[in-house]
Amino acid sequence: MMKKTKKFLALLLSVLLFSAMGLGVFAADDFDVWQACRDAMADAGLSYDRLQEEHFIPYMSDIHYAEIFNEEPFSLDRYEIDFVYRGMEYKYTYSAGGLLLFKTVTSAMPRLTPGQTMTEDIARAIAVAYVGYPERTDLAKNWKVQFDMDDGKYICDVDFLFDAQSSSVGEPNAIYEFEYELELDANTGEIISSECEDNTRSFLSLLTDFFNRIIIFFRQIFGVFA
Repeated sequence: MMKKTKKFLALLLSVLLFSAMGLGVFAADDFDVWQACRDAMADAGLSYDRLQEEHFIPYMSDIHYAEIFNEEPFSLDRYEIDFVYRGMEYKYTYSAGGLLLFKTVTSAMPRLTPGQTMTEDIARAIAVAYVGYPERTDLAKNWKVQFDMDDGKYICDVDFLFDAQSSSVGEPNAIYEFEYELELDANTGEIISSECEDNTRSFLSLLTDFFNRIIIFFRQIFGVFA
């Protein structure tokens, strides 16, 4: 009787072990680049789902990701996730099964050296780095850079529009436009305050505006010749 009980328990443990292994394999197979991005952003204190739902990415660059394959054909080895948020660059590497292998957090902000004077070019470089696109001042437009004194503090006000074509997961080829207003400490380059207004327009609204312009154009033409 005792031997039968031991055999039954051994069989039961074997079944449970293989079931757990099966679930583990399923969980690993379920991990993809979407989950890697979510995990990385959650670690940085961000909500990837909320940003995707609202189509709103101020202060953050596109999520650049890579699916790295090993020498065997179609055999995924790891995911690499890279994004910038408020001047900090986050880099994550996950295994194909979802294990965090590597993580770095570094500043993407240009810094003034002791004795260096703030210029308009430096202010622009600091601004685009803070909003998530280091060294991409070419994507910004309508720049307004002003230096002033405020309560005895030397400050720099930077206003600009930023167009960004998204390459992020779930929003390929989307066009975003944000209007930024930043206040910088002109002596140190530190960000004092920042505001962002979302001017993004949907494709449907752009198409509607295009057709309205055509209708107005033909009305003007026929009005002239009426």
